[in-house]
Amino acid sequence: MPYTFELNDARMNNAPCTREQFAAACLRQFNVLREEGETSGRVMCIAMHTSVFGQPHIAASLRGVFAEMRRHDDVWFATCRDVAQWWLKEHHHG
Repeated sequence: MPYTFELNDARMNNAPCTREQFAAACLRQFNVLREEGETSGRVMCIAMHTSVFGQPHIAASLRGVFAEMRRHDDVWFATCRDVAQWWLKEHHHG
């Protein structure tokens, strides 16, 4: 599974990034990947840690991001397990 620093909440600890900037970056990434995904699948990873986004005053920003993303019926929200099970079903020939 992809793991990204660009969309990693640790940026709020190690670099000057507010929760609003982080949320805006998530939505920009989502919009580009959704557009590109019209012709080929895309995977978007948001790395979150309970010590950062697990805090109630920060979590609200992320709730807004997910609410916006979930407005689109053509987006699959999957866990690592979901992706692995899909891959095994579609591509495993053993």
